[in-house]
Amino acid sequence: MQSGLQKVLRARTRRDTAWRNVLGDISIGGNFSSWEKGYAKEGAHFITHPSSGCFPMEKKHLTRYWAESTKKKIHDSKINEWREQFPILNEYDDKDLAIWREAFNKMDRDNDNYISHADLQKSDWSLEKYNLFQNYDMDQNNLIDFGEFIQAVIDIDTQYFKNFFQGFSKIDIELEFQKYAITEKEENKQVIPLTKLMQMLKDKEFTCVTHTDSQKLFEAMDFNKDGAIDLEDFLAWLGKN
Repeated sequence: MQSGLQKVLRARTRRDTAWRNVLGDISIGGNFSSWEKGYAKEGAHFITHPSSGCFPMEKKHLTRYWAESTKKKIHDSKINEWREQFPILNEYDDKDLAIWREAFNKMDRDNDNYISHADLQKSDWSLEKYNLFQNYDMDQNNLIDFGEFIQAVIDIDTQYFKNFFQGFSKIDIELEFQKYAITEKEENKQVIPLTKLMQMLKDKEFTCVTHTDSQKLFEAMDFNKDGAIDLEDFLAWLGKN
């Protein structure tokens, strides 16, 4: 019996229409003009046969699969490492953490896993956000690590969001509220659901908009705890009531 990933493949060439058995191996492959069902291309290396119900996989595709699989393992290992290092991350799922890490890496220009004042100065943040951020060096080492970054950005973006409405009258706030509100059928009132709140945060330039953070902010805005944000909730959260 042959060793390795092998399979007896059936193929035919342009010159010979008769069926013949070909022994395919992942290491040596099989060079065929065409598969009976037209799946293959000349010079390709295959590890399955069309009659199996699966599309044949070329060596380059298999290599890519293993590369992506290895990359995912490294990624998962990194996420677990971050969770051990920064307890604040335990409430986030992997998808949310990936979003936060992407934002952190964009600001960490020298890739030293810290954000320095030099990194901040090169960011595209507004001066207001920049000034707020400088107050969040929790261990006073003039460097902000990943855990500090998340806590700081949540607080800064929330404050920045509130500041946006400071000069607004109640009518102006209501008009802004209505851009994202939907009409609740049961009580026939306008409310902002979680999905619309997330869109609002994106429009108001939140650095990161994750499901976890949006849910927490939603619960903070829902003053009467009825599972929806109505205008009265929104005004109360802004301190306008």
